[in-house]
Amino acid sequence: QETPSRSDTSGRRSYTNVMQKTVAYDPDFDAHSVTRLMGGLNSDLIEAVRLVETKVEAHSEAMMRKFRHIDPQKTGMIDRQSMYNLLSSYNAVLGTRHFEALW
Repeated sequence: QETPSRSDTSGRRSYTNVMQKTVAYDPDFDAHSVTRLMGGLNSDLIEAVRLVETKVEAHSEAMMRKFRHIDPQKTGMIDRQSMYNLLSSYNAVLGTRHFEALW
């Protein structure tokens, strides 16, 4: 498959062709190598997405940890199963499997 060079004047078209060929024909398709082939074109966007994901995950884990330390015997608050059901119904950010692991 063709790999675009830095001096390639067709720019984006070559990168797109490489992407299409990689996706269509490479059984070991790896999104990270496509990103590398594209140079720094999407690196800022990818970094921004990673940052947002990390912040959402950290916030969700902190929220779950707070819930985990609630003792229903002392507080009269909802029990573990009710909390799980509540989070399931609201489709919590990291899903109910994550809740199980943290609890």
